[in-house]
Amino acid sequence: MVKAGVGWFVGGVVLLFVVMLIGVFGFGWFQKGTAEFRGDVRETEQVVVDPQYRVAAYQEFFQLCTGVQTAEASIAASTDELSRTTDPDRRIQLESNLSAGKTQWANLVNQYNNKAMQDRTQARYFPPNLPPQLGPVFREGMRTTCAV
Repeated sequence: MVKAGVGWFVGGVVLLFVVMLIGVFGFGWFQKGTAEFRGDVRETEQVVVDPQYRVAAYQEFFQLCTGVQTAEASIAASTDELSRTTDPDRRIQLESNLSAGKTQWANLVNQYNNKAMQDRTQARYFPPNLPPQLGPVFREGMRTTCAV
């Protein structure tokens, strides 16, 4: 009789342990299995429903585009002055300005193009009057248009 009671007790403890393991791992598997869905819902709530996000995304494309225009203007001004100056120190300074301007231009173009390709987030609100992509290589005389 005592042996049977001990057997039932041990069996109950083992069963309880198995049920707890299933609960813990089952909940973890459920969370992992629904993570993509929950992430999509959160993304939709932020991107589609929130009007402030839409306005911010729209404005960010214009800011990046005008930043590219500013870098192009800086490069053009430095190039123009470089062609007219004979002072060696000023030429060194202008060549440094050109290098920095082209680096800034490339950085802004990369940011713009990257955001324009994010079709699940920011690119949903891409302004139709802006270029879909900006040129990956700077050419002298290049002028980006961001006008409405």
